[in-house]
Amino acid sequence: MATDFKRTVRYVVFKLSDMDKYLTEYARSQIYKYGRELASARRFDCRPPLNAVVVEQDWPEFDVVWALIEARVRREAGPEPDGKPRPELLALAKAAGARITGTPDGREPVEVVFSTNAWRAFDSLLLNGAGTQPGCTGHKDIVEN
Repeated sequence: MATDFKRTVRYVVFKLSDMDKYLTEYARSQIYKYGRELASARRFDCRPPLNAVVVEQDWPEFDVVWALIEARVRREAGPEPDGKPRPELLALAKAAGARITGTPDGREPVEVVFSTNAWRAFDSLLLNGAGTQPGCTGHKDIVEN
């Protein structure tokens, strides 16, 4: 199936040397804090750590890498996943005090909004193994300092 390939922004990358040069210690600590929160949520969702290769636009490999990605996307084009949220995650989020809008059946997009306290409660539930899928070790076994 042929498809139009469109480059999209899917990641935010901070170069460590730029962070050291341009950001305050507090700003760097906040970036690391939110990175740990995202890593924790990925583990709960039985997703592996996000490891990526970054190719800067001024490197000679940049256009080659984009061409490789485009070729793979064209080969693999097919139906999109249903995108419906996992009910057990919504239940945990609600139990933690998050505000949830939309419909889980996919008729309306679901949005989950956490206050700081709700996020802490949700993360605590995850750290204690709540909501892990069968066959998934959750993230109790991977605790970062």
